[in-house]
Amino acid sequence: EAAATVAKVPAYEREYGKLVEGIYNFVNDGNMDKVPQQGMTGIYELRDRMGYVDALNMLGYTLQDINNDKVPELIFGQIDYPEGKGYYGRDIYAIYTFVDGKVKFVDEGWSRSRLRLLPQDMLSKRTCIDDNDMEWMLEMKDLLRDGSLRQGQTFYTKVEDGRCNVYQKYLDVNDTFVTQKTSMHFDDMMNIDLGAQKLELLPLAEYSSRGFKGLVMQHLNCMGLHELQ
Repeated sequence: EAAATVAKVPAYEREYGKLVEGIYNFVNDGNMDKVPQQGMTGIYELRDRMGYVDALNMLGYTLQDINNDKVPELIFGQIDYPEGKGYYGRDIYAIYTFVDGKVKFVDEGWSRSRLRLLPQDMLSKRTCIDDNDMEWMLEMKDLLRDGSLRQGQTFYTKVEDGRCNVYQKYLDVNDTFVTQKTSMHFDDMMNIDLGAQKLELLPLAEYSSRGFKGLVMQHLNCMGLHELQ
């Protein structure tokens, strides 16, 4: 009966479960035996800064299909605030996808590299590229079904003659990257991701008791009609 029950669990959920368990063990007691090789920068920072008790409650996870392949991605993010019976946040620490029967790392965020998910499921990553917090890069990318990221628009700032100018890099009709100076203000570029998706997250502290089952709506959104029937 136990084997039959396990067999009914989707393969992606079994593999994601191993990954979440490894991260839970690290945040809870420092055990690094099963932590993934990629995607831990922001989680390390959170654990070091907050300690394990607060980190377990501030670090959340969710399942969301952001490349429209009917298999959800596993997303870790920071819980900013409760709302009703749920917990929500916009800043993402790590994203993993499931391709060809294996978990694949997608991207990560940390204190100086803010990763968010925009309304049309496009990833936005804003990274500081100097020590004076004046030069920044904002990249927008799509997650493809093969687990790779497709580069979209990129904005970056450059200090010239005492002022901070914003440049844009994009693909033209000939699939050639073109770079041009814009009239955009520094603050406007920094605020592009303010409208990012509000993700419903399950606190990592509840993983041992709830697994993925606390994410009911995420499961329903990821499943097809046939599976629901």
